[in-house]
Amino acid sequence: MTLLRKLHRWLGLLIGSVIFFTSLSGTILAFKQDLIRLSIPGETPVYRPTSDIMAAQALAQISGPDTRYVTFPQPGSNYFIHITAERQVYHHPQSFAPLETRFAIPEILAFLSDLHIHLLAGHDGETVLGFIGLVLVFLILGGLILWFPGRRGFQVKKSLPANLKRGALLHSHRSLGALSSLMILLLTLTGTGLIFYDTSRTILHGLYLTPGPAPRRPPQVTPVRNSALQPWSDILATVRQALPDGHITRYYAPDTAQTATVRFRLRYPEDWTPNGGSYVEINPYTAAALGVTDYRQAPPPDRLARKFFPLHAGHVGGGLYQILIALSGVALAMMIFTGILAWLKSKKRAKFKPLRPQILSEKP
Repeated sequence: MTLLRKLHRWLGLLIGSVIFFTSLSGTILAFKQDLIRLSIPGETPVYRPTSDIMAAQALAQISGPDTRYVTFPQPGSNYFIHITAERQVYHHPQSFAPLETRFAIPEILAFLSDLHIHLLAGHDGETVLGFIGLVLVFLILGGLILWFPGRRGFQVKKSLPANLKRGALLHSHRSLGALSSLMILLLTLTGTGLIFYDTSRTILHGLYLTPGPAPRRPPQVTPVRNSALQPWSDILATVRQALPDGHITRYYAPDTAQTATVRFRLRYPEDWTPNGGSYVEINPYTAAALGVTDYRQAPPPDRLARKFFPLHAGHVGGGLYQILIALSGVALAMMIFTGILAWLKSKKRAKFKPLRPQILSEKP
């Protein structure tokens, strides 16, 4: 127990600041769609499924040479969203007119998303965050082991420290951990699973006793040529023919200058992921389908892995689950704060500990 207690303390101190800001940013991002709606003045348009005719008109009007992708209207986010390398613009679902945003909310959310996912350091930051997530799993499980022998003294009211004395801070740290550990563990495991996604799929296939996951198929390459592109209506008709029952959620422009292949992402009702996990690749010169990925035909381990993101980001369970995520994020930040502050107070107490007078015995 002594070794576990020391590991719990020093590992917490080592990664505490990163976890503090990651948990607070995740708390805010759980309400991303609500904040976006707040940033767009005027009444939110009533959601209606986008017809193929409307989708073709929107892509013709919105997309351009700088497009990375276009997200289609969905329940809870009833706007076309045009994403480029530099910015994202929200468009009205019927008129396709660009909409002004206020309070710099989209820009703040983009910053928080970069912080939460990449630590503002790109792919390397994301990898570092993945290993920090593994350490956090150890801290959560170790904290529960350390708490368990004294569980009878647990009181919910001690979750918020009555004062800033070391004893009250430690009681708050332990009580918050006992209350929120399972939810924090779920969010940490799903977040880490997203970062190490291929490894997670391999582990799930092992648990299911199925062959390992098939390697990801590289996207089809359509050589760029000086030819006219097919109308969007014909391209969307091919998508509809390939996956008739899927709801189109996103259009991806060619990802390099060497290929003209475009992709469409689709969602089925049983898919928890908000943008779905099915794809159709299209040759825009011929409107022919180059490849189809159907979420419904994926093996169970892969379908389970697809649930990591909606569980982590709060896209299932409605408002109650969002509130649980927010409370867990605040609890984790509070645990980091109380743990570090209690440690600082212990160091200060040790530094200024009064010297005890020594009783000298006289020699006979």
